Amino acid sequence: MEKIRFKEKAFEYSLIGYIILLLCWNFYRLTTGNIKALLPIPIQGILIYVCNAKYVGVSKE
Repeated sequence: MEKIRFKEKAFEYSLIGYIILLLCWNFYRLTTGNIKALLPIPIQGILIYVCNAKYVGVSKE
């Protein structure tokens, strides 16, 4: 697998910011009693991790 590379830093930061905004919205929905908000929270957390990882899918062999 190849590394994920974002050539435009503005795109990368806007993508991460949008995911964080959605994550905050889902935490708000969860605190108001909406159980359906449990599903997207781990998915968005994984997406933020993948966007911030330096090497994605590169083995250490």
